[in-house]
Amino acid sequence: MSDSQVPGQEAMTEQRRPFFYPDSSSDTEEYRRDEDRRKRLSKRNGPNIRGRLPNMPPKNQIPSAPTPSTSSAQEPPRNGQKSNNQLCDDRITLVVDNTRFVVDPAQFTAHPNTMLGRMFSSGLDFTHPNERGEYEVAEGISATVFRAILEYYRGGTIRCPPTVSVQELREACDYLLVPFDANTVRCQNLRGLLHELSNEGARRQFESFLERLILPLMVESAERGDRECHVVVLLDDDSVEWDEEYPPQMGDEYSQTVLSTPLYRFFKYIENR
Repeated sequence: MSDSQVPGQEAMTEQRRPFFYPDSSSDTEEYRRDEDRRKRLSKRNGPNIRGRLPNMPPKNQIPSAPTPSTSSAQEPPRNGQKSNNQLCDDRITLVVDNTRFVVDPAQFTAHPNTMLGRMFSSGLDFTHPNERGEYEVAEGISATVFRAILEYYRGGTIRCPPTVSVQELREACDYLLVPFDANTVRCQNLRGLLHELSNEGARRQFESFLERLILPLMVESAERGDRECHVVVLLDDDSVEWDEEYPPQMGDEYSQTVLSTPLYRFFKYIENR
């Protein structure tokens, strides 16, 4: 190779040195070149960009949240909404078992068939507040039971506390006229819950038996002038025949007989008697 060709190759090499590929490891030279290009663009288009985007934040700066106003004035409530002061004024205090419960009476008025719903929804004053403006209600009911019953007004269900018997919860619901059934009561004591539900079913069943089978016999005895009414319940396929040698005891001949297998089975359980 001649000497004249060597300087030509060195010149070509020197011309290639300033150019870098994007994947080059020389970050310093790339940074300087990008910086020069950014300066040229900023001089050319800087005023127009500022005019179009006056509120544009810097590239690496996170826009800060709006600073809340320190003014004491509050925004007026929208239609159908109440301010915080009005919500506080609407709340009432109930005293149960020396325990205070701050509640919204709107929860009670949503269930007008309950005792608390009738107290705070009707125009009549069923109860009057004490000197502190508190209402003393549910006398004889513990605070634990009353707290559980309040869940019915909030979510429609009652969770029986482990320390409370199902019978106690049932009596409180009957006093406050709150529904007690499988849809409203959640209880871990399944046996106690089924027992109370069975008692309620037995009451309704006896009302039907009383109206259809027993009450007509009692009315018949009363219209006849009897002061007593003896009712004997037998099965549907039973028959009664009095022996002449062994007549019935005095008064048994006036007994009323009811042939009903369901009624006979109903009185077979001591809980139904």
